[in-house]
Amino acid sequence: MSKSDSEKQTFSRKNAVSWLIGAGLPLLFALVVIGSLAGVVPLLITVLLVIIGLGILNRKRPDFFAALKKKRPDKPDYSSVRMEVGPRQASKRTYMMLVGLNAYNQYRVTINESPFTIGRDKSCSFQLDNDQVSNHHLTINFNEEDKLCYITDNNSSNGTFLNSVRLPARQKKALHQGDSLQIAGIIFSVEYVHY
Repeated sequence: MSKSDSEKQTFSRKNAVSWLIGAGLPLLFALVVIGSLAGVVPLLITVLLVIIGLGILNRKRPDFFAALKKKRPDKPDYSSVRMEVGPRQASKRTYMMLVGLNAYNQYRVTINESPFTIGRDKSCSFQLDNDQVSNHHLTINFNEEDKLCYITDNNSSNGTFLNSVRLPARQKKALHQGDSLQIAGIIFSVEYVHY
């Protein structure tokens, strides 16, 4: 394409745009006013004629509308991206919650493993930093057969209380919905997820 051809194309495109703006818009406005005065039918015919005219112009001169279209960015190429997925780990199941009942106790302990240990030691599932709590104060185990959690006091110094009764050391006791569990003055309510 020579320089003069591109100048002619640009010149003719400018002419077409100026014709549409200079003559087309006032003509459209006049037809809308006349259509509103005469009724809806002439307005619809006018709009239809404008759409047909733009369709004909698009067929005859597609390059005219190509310049008006927005260019979309190229889609990213993900073919070179390599994903490595490690072995899938089993998600932890929530068996029950221990919800703090004291005004100063804002704990919400999620029992999501079995055995679940509570104590002062860092290796415990839930660590309570309190001098009256033993290193491995108690253990909670889930039983699949009856879908209940069982608590065992691990011979703690200050004991574990279930519904205000001190648990004997090393003996399993079933935890039921709404039970009250007390560890060193901290009171929890037992809430089963499936209840």
